[in-house]
Amino acid sequence: PLRRVRAWSDAAAIAERERSRLERESGKPAFILCSHYGITGLFSFYLPEARAAARGKKPLVYCQLGPQPKNQLYFWPEYRYRDHRRGQNAVYVQEISVNDDRPPACPDFVRESFASVGKPELFEVRYRGQVYRRLQIHVCRDLK
Repeated sequence: PLRRVRAWSDAAAIAERERSRLERESGKPAFILCSHYGITGLFSFYLPEARAAARGKKPLVYCQLGPQPKNQLYFWPEYRYRDHRRGQNAVYVQEISVNDDRPPACPDFVRESFASVGKPELFEVRYRGQVYRRLQIHVCRDLK
């Protein structure tokens, strides 16, 4: 019953590590883009850098914005990453099922938002030696 609440701090640390690596490699600011608003909230909670950035009204972690509203963040101006992060890079994070051998593709509207989107990399998040979460992360370059 606690599977839904465990191992998120480690998942957030993986996303932040990949974001920081992208930022160092490219020499440009990078942010975290999540496939679900729940993951956005959890990463914002568990990452000190994200909490500090949110206080300054320029989040570090965003939820993907599709063509239509899917959650409340769609209506908050500070979460419109296309308005605030143009030209920057991102890591796009999707949680995938532990049992899923065929992870989902990066959504077209995310792909179309960047000049290039790299092949996904899979990360396993363990809790007490057991795989609790799997993250699929795409490196996205140059937000249009």
